[in-house]
Amino acid sequence: MAKEMTAKEFERYSWKKAWIVLAAVFIILFLPWILIWFVKFVHWYAQSFFMWL
Repeated sequence: MAKEMTAKEFERYSWKKAWIVLAAVFIILFLPWILIWFVKFVHWYAQSFFMWL
């Protein structure tokens, strides 16, 4: 019985670890794209904003 509980706990921990690793990989992959898009958007917004002044 005790062995089963530890196995379940280990399974839960490994799933949690897998989700954390997956999230970290996605953040590392997509963060540069999001930052580039954000910088482009701010640049475009600043240009269009100053054009109306």
